[in-house]
Amino acid sequence: MDRKGLIKLMALVVFGLVMWVMSVLTISSSKAAPRPRSPRRAVARRRAIRRAMPKRPPRPVIVARRRRLAVRRIGPRLVVLSGGRTIRKISEPVVISSAEELEEVPTVNLGESTAYKVVRVNDECTVVVEMEGKKTTVRMIGVETDLPVQDGRGRGGGAVDLLRNLLVGEFAYLEFDSDFLQEDADGNKMAYIRRAPDALFVNLELLRQGCALADIEYVYRHQDLFSFYESKAQADGKGIWQLAHPSADQSEFQPGASAQGDQESSGRTASTQPAQGQ
Repeated sequence: MDRKGLIKLMALVVFGLVMWVMSVLTISSSKAAPRPRSPRRAVARRRAIRRAMPKRPPRPVIVARRRRLAVRRIGPRLVVLSGGRTIRKISEPVVISSAEELEEVPTVNLGESTAYKVVRVNDECTVVVEMEGKKTTVRMIGVETDLPVQDGRGRGGGAVDLLRNLLVGEFAYLEFDSDFLQEDADGNKMAYIRRAPDALFVNLELLRQGCALADIEYVYRHQDLFSFYESKAQADGKGIWQLAHPSADQSEFQPGASAQGDQESSGRTASTQPAQGQ
């Protein structure tokens, strides 16, 4: 084979190799690229997968567990006990010297809201209102009222008596919290209660009079406000906080000694002060 023939053969071999490499690259790139699917086929495929998968169980309803609480002094500190277990250490009380230092209570526009007739207050501090011709039970957001009385058989702190004085026979507005549960596990509605027509914030009034504890287990809209007025009631020695007062010399709260006097003063306060004066 002469020189020209050898050059032609080498050129053909190089050309063949180049074409083979290009074909291999084209095939590999076509395999890597996803094959387009029609929208109808994609939707049908997702529906088929959902039908084949088992149904998901419903989301559990998480509510604050009802528990018997006790406020005691252990050494120099106040604690909240559930049984024999410490579940909360009480923060320092808030001492207020002027009205300007009080946390402002937010007002709401109740002009277009419906006020419902309060039928009764149950022993577990739930309020029964007449809503759309039916009796509906409402549980208050942000307050813990399950406290022991002196004989250990019921709720203490005077919360039930105070609620009855404030609400029975009155009308009340219900304010719901979009960030909180709408109903508890028993089907009771969860709401803030404001009395008509003076818009008294009843949830907050229980804390101001020392008849309840602020709930710290869940996040809700007025959590900081409730904690502030709980600490103020502690500094004033009201209700369950009488043992925290400097003049108290007892080791455990006994609500029978001061519940009636405190409730009478709270009733006068609630009837004379509007919502912003709390």
